[in-house]
Amino acid sequence: MVRKKKIKLSSSYRSSSSPSLSLTPTRQNNKGKLDEIANGKDKYNFQLTKYEIELPGVRVGTSSVINLSEVCGRKKEKDSIISELVSESSLHNTGISIMSIVGMGGIGTTTLAQLIFNDDKVISYFEKSVWVCVSNPFDLLKLPKHLRENVPDDIELESLHHLLCNSIKGKQFLLVLDDVLTDDPEKWNPLKAALNGGARGSRIVVTTRSARVAMIMGSTHIHHHLELLSEDDLWSLFSGVAFAGRGGGR
Repeated sequence: MVRKKKIKLSSSYRSSSSPSLSLTPTRQNNKGKLDEIANGKDKYNFQLTKYEIELPGVRVGTSSVINLSEVCGRKKEKDSIISELVSESSLHNTGISIMSIVGMGGIGTTTLAQLIFNDDKVISYFEKSVWVCVSNPFDLLKLPKHLRENVPDDIELESLHHLLCNSIKGKQFLLVLDDVLTDDPEKWNPLKAALNGGARGSRIVVTTRSARVAMIMGSTHIHHHLELLSEDDLWSLFSGVAFAGRGGGR
């Protein structure tokens, strides 16, 4: 069922003269720019608009496709994770290494995973790369279907395991499981067991909003907890939206 919720846009402001508020030079500069925009809304022909936003009951699925021109920041996190993914030391490890990217909804875990998945180093390093949006409800059949295998809906669990094993057997693969919400180990353990036939150096990258999920998934690498973007990146993101088509900027 789809619910429509009316969102009223509003803003709050606290005077800089308040003794409890201390602005850094960067924040003061950004505040000045925002004040300039607010005071010049007539000049820029800005219009205050109310929107009706449809809130679906199930999250829209993601894909590995990304528009790089719309991405701000995350270079440091991206480079760090890619360095771990393509490290030669991983070839000496037995079993699959699992890495988790943890962050609240909307902070950019999916975007970061997309940047990593589409990086040239990653593409050339792995023999097979698969992106699966997990979300809810959990469906174990999603993975073999993303591997472009013909999977009957009534397949037995044991047969599914054999199918997965044969699909990745001896191959160095990267599997991205995006937006993992399920924290039931009984659902994940059979999947992990079926993927153990991959070649050394195979990796699983999990994006999730929950550190508990990362723990249950058995992450063998340090969890990457995403923080908010820097003030400069946030301003760049805001400017890209506010001045779209107007040639504005900092």
